[in-house]
Amino acid sequence: MLEVVLQRGEKRNLLNREMCEGLVGVMEEAEGHEGVGAVYLRSEGAMFIAGLDGEDAGGTGGSYSRWGDG
Repeated sequence: MLEVVLQRGEKRNLLNREMCEGLVGVMEEAEGHEGVGAVYLRSEGAMFIAGLDGEDAGGTGGSYSRWGDG
């Protein structure tokens, strides 16, 4: 299992370009690993994802972390 944690709680985990590209990259990476049978997506903060960040179209800020065990 691969766990992906959205870490932009101060912005209610609004998705910006950087986060979207990061999520796509993580999913592509997970697809190439035989031991990853599931992806668990969660977030820090009060909201899971509040939507798209219209103010941050340039892609700055926000991050994600991941770990896997198998």
